[in-house]
Amino acid sequence: MTAYLFVSIPGVGHVNPTIGLVEELLHRGHEVAFMVGAPADVTALDSLGIEVVRLPSHYGDFRPTATEDGFAMRSHAEVLLEESERELPVILAYAKEWRPDKIVYDGFALAGRAVAQSLGIPAIKLHASYPQNQHWNLGHAEALGVVSFDIFPADTGNMERITERAKAAHGIELPLDPSEMFGHEEATNIVFLPRIFHPRGACFDARFHFVGPCQSRARKRLTLAPHIEELIEPTRPLVFVSLGTVFNDWTAFFESCVEAFAGEDCQVLMVAPPESLRSPLPNNISVVPFVEQLAVLARADVFVMQGGMNSTMEAISSRVPLVVVPQMAEQVVTALRVEELGLGKKLFRRDVNAATVSQASHDAMRLTDYKQAAASFERACFEAGGAERAADLVTLS
Repeated sequence: MTAYLFVSIPGVGHVNPTIGLVEELLHRGHEVAFMVGAPADVTALDSLGIEVVRLPSHYGDFRPTATEDGFAMRSHAEVLLEESERELPVILAYAKEWRPDKIVYDGFALAGRAVAQSLGIPAIKLHASYPQNQHWNLGHAEALGVVSFDIFPADTGNMERITERAKAAHGIELPLDPSEMFGHEEATNIVFLPRIFHPRGACFDARFHFVGPCQSRARKRLTLAPHIEELIEPTRPLVFVSLGTVFNDWTAFFESCVEAFAGEDCQVLMVAPPESLRSPLPNNISVVPFVEQLAVLARADVFVMQGGMNSTMEAISSRVPLVVVPQMAEQVVTALRVEELGLGKKLFRRDVNAATVSQASHDAMRLTDYKQAAASFERACFEAGGAERAADLVTLS
């Protein structure tokens, strides 16, 4: 039996893709512990009976800030360094006591990587989204001019002080340069999407293993809450609308969706902050703060969403056509890729209104080659190997 320590950041799109891998390792008789901060939902992990260690985290505060020109966000590099400083002593103490055989860390979990290096523990890196290298990076998406937010300049002085404190307190070097933060790779790097979905998948060497989505049996067993089940009429098409957990404070978008589908011969289930919309809503539209996404996708006819990689993989695997309204660089890439592969339609933020939301949704549901495109994607995922191949890589590396 081998002991694996997983370290992730508290984002749904980073935790959920790993659950199928954890299940497979447990199925093979290995021991797993999982470290992640709030506000990550760990219901599925708890159901597996593993130890889930909550890390101190303010990552849930990493959200867009309104500006005169739209909205902006803090430097992700600076936020991740701040998170690392909070998490480092907890991860270090746990790893010293438990002595895992390997550390499996999310690419943004800088403290997990740093502890592995410090203690000489073999490490495996997980990519929840697109890996980057010298041949391709997300700057190509930013150059398109459709990313809908600005980045506040990083406080380099703050970042330097964090690294100095980590070195003084723990003798550990945290990466300061963003290229080292995001560009560092291990001997084994696992990517939770099929290579065909990456715009330049062929330019990544043999260290990168595109295993596709790792389906979780525990998450598939989760069902809709009774009050949400009552909202869904099986005889009418279901439009599912969600902007995820970060870029969901966009009242104008949700209002456009209400206007687009009001009175239509369909039902709409929107996941949105309750205060986002004025009451009363049309009879065919319901707004809820949270749903079990896979359970809804099992019923949905189209998914209007932001293009987060986890949600995208879940929707395509559920054979639900997409309307992707991207908010950040990686989501722009996803929107373009979805349309190129015949899996849905893109709709950029600047073009959103009731008419365009309605048109894109109807176009997505009427894609003549969608079934063929979804079947091709499903074959690519099967060939990529999913959780079984990911577990092979973790155990054999």
